[in-house]
Amino acid sequence: MDIPASVVQEIVKEETKDGSVILVFCDDLIGESKDKLLVIVSKSTCGTKFGCILINSDDYPYLNNSHYLRSLQLTASVQKYPGFLKANSFFDCSDIKQRSIDEVLAILQKDPKRMRGVIDSDDHRKICSALQINRTISPKTKKLYYLID
Repeated sequence: MDIPASVVQEIVKEETKDGSVILVFCDDLIGESKDKLLVIVSKSTCGTKFGCILINSDDYPYLNNSHYLRSLQLTASVQKYPGFLKANSFFDCSDIKQRSIDEVLAILQKDPKRMRGVIDSDDHRKICSALQINRTISPKTKKLYYLID
């Protein structure tokens, strides 16, 4: 029995929230384009975009080449998140990746298995705090994603 597309769309929309972890193809990275885990931090003030961070399996010391940038890599434990991590990893709070809500919903409607889970509220709060103090993210972007007033 096929589920109507409108029902799938509504379920996907309801399940996509702050803290959701989604596997998406990223072609806006330094290096090769590939599937990456994104964490939704928040919806934009205009309601058309998600502000996201990447989950990395490495802290990339050659990219995060200062103590400050490395301090924005928060530990993500495989013991805490065995449903979507294969090894201890890092929440990369050095940048906010913007994704259109329509793009994310289309990815999940096409393949709901790309929704990998949800981080807990404590980790979400730590990520938001790291993004709030990040000097490399503009105040305009922080306001867009409700990180500052």
